[in-house]
Amino acid sequence: MSLNKPLVERKVTLILTDLPQVTADARSVRQIVLNLLSNSIKFTGAGGQVIVSTALSDDFGNDRAVVLRVRDTGVGMSEQDRRAAILAHFQRERNDASSG
Repeated sequence: MSLNKPLVERKVTLILTDLPQVTADARSVRQIVLNLLSNSIKFTGAGGQVIVSTALSDDFGNDRAVVLRVRDTGVGMSEQDRRAAILAHFQRERNDASSG
């Protein structure tokens, strides 16, 4: 499947709540969101659904956290694939830190 397919073939739903301002690296956050959305759309077939939602969470004790969720009806990743992707990411991070 390709991102070049019309988005009309997939239903994208936005559920956005009013959130406080967040202090974060805007470029990094933008890239993370773009990666999540592009993968979600890419691997969700025609007639599928992508849901993007935001919330404010109290799950961190006295600290509150802004939560972004991207859910879809795409093929997904197996547990083994998720672990491999996470491990590869942290290995890249470690290599980048040691070469810099």
